[in-house]
Amino acid sequence: MIRIYITSVICIFTLLSLQAKAQSNFPERWLGVYTGNLYISNPQEGITDTIPVTFELLETALPNRWTYRFTYQYSNTRNIVKDYELCWHDSLQSPNHFLLDEKDGIYLDQYFLNNRFYGQFQISTHVFTSILQPDGKGLYFEIQCADMNGGTFSKSKSDKDGKSDEIQNTYIYSLQYVHLKRSKKT
Repeated sequence: MIRIYITSVICIFTLLSLQAKAQSNFPERWLGVYTGNLYISNPQEGITDTIPVTFELLETALPNRWTYRFTYQYSNTRNIVKDYELCWHDSLQSPNHFLLDEKDGIYLDQYFLNNRFYGQFQISTHVFTSILQPDGKGLYFEIQCADMNGGTFSKSKSDKDGKSDEIQNTYIYSLQYVHLKRSKKT
């Protein structure tokens, strides 16, 4: 147990030391309209689908709010638009804590660390982890989908006090990722 605590403390201090440097890149170098192909894959079959997408990260009329919009182009006649807003407010826990406002009452925490946005949320037994980061002349977006029920368990050997750590792994059943190229800078 002490091992987990020490590892956690080291991770926290490392992340805190990177925050100030990372914050300086957003939003100026991130704003724009991007396009790419979203690849959907799973452990059994590899890539199972490819969908053209457009991602828009744009300023809004309100300070500390940005349009965060994905358009999935499933066919010539059918688009699915996820029109969110990325927001920051000084009441949040840190200058690197943002919210992704789905505009329906749902807010997803986003943490800006080491020039990347990280998010993780759970719906029932499904855990979703997202990353958005610069990638050359564009951005890279990834979302992992995992199931808490499909994973394995393991347990460490007992320490001198008879205590041990139990780990539950999740089963990652889907990975979606896209390399987004800037098509328009704003």
